[in-house]
Amino acid sequence: YYAVLLSFFSGIIILIFGILQLGFLIDFISIPVIAGFVSAAAITIASGQIKGIFGIHIEEKSETHAGLVDDYIDIFENIDTVKLNDTILGLVCAILLLSLRALNRTNWFKPITDGEDSSAIQRFMNKLPKKGLFIVSKAVWFVCTARNALVVVVCAVMAGFMDADGDGPFTLTGKIEAGIPNAQLPPFSIPANVSNATGHWNDEIPFSDMVSQLGSAIIVIPIIAILESVAIAKAFSGGKPVDASQEM
Repeated sequence: YYAVLLSFFSGIIILIFGILQLGFLIDFISIPVIAGFVSAAAITIASGQIKGIFGIHIEEKSETHAGLVDDYIDIFENIDTVKLNDTILGLVCAILLLSLRALNRTNWFKPITDGEDSSAIQRFMNKLPKKGLFIVSKAVWFVCTARNALVVVVCAVMAGFMDADGDGPFTLTGKIEAGIPNAQLPPFSIPANVSNATGHWNDEIPFSDMVSQLGSAIIVIPIIAILESVAIAKAFSGGKPVDASQEM
């Protein structure tokens, strides 16, 4: 209930900021703050994926409320559940993705210009006919750009064939229900007799009490969401200016 209401308020606040063209407020947030946010997000996301890469099975999660420290506690406490097949698949996919990204940043498949220092591979590729080099260049660009989707599709097909009898070598996501939830308004109150986290039955919680419980999160969460959107936009902008209001 609280999460849905908080998401609703965050969307409304960000929409209002965008309509009022308040993107200039992002300029008052210093570069170290944005860099720290992006770095922390990267570390948090990467830490959360380690158990999946190694196929570690965690039955009971730690509850020290120490952020990503809990992830590493769970990993080391359940290190004996590492699955070799999942580990090999995860590491191979990671190496492949990084290699394709590095390949996309080379000039091996570009025509050599006058005065340019070229590598042996680039000189070899430039022996191809001009049209052939163009086709190879576009093919490599497509594969490198679509690397994430290609890896997912190839691994999904491979897992489908290898898990045809339900006893495959990899840990799969499992059955996913089709469709999307029905669109409806968020809960502006919590009705009585809804079990809470402690297992007890609670009285009706009105809208004012829900807002009071959310507190500063109503403002903090939209700001974090805006920073995330702007950081992603800057990563893909190639150094060009980013309009924060447009991102909102």
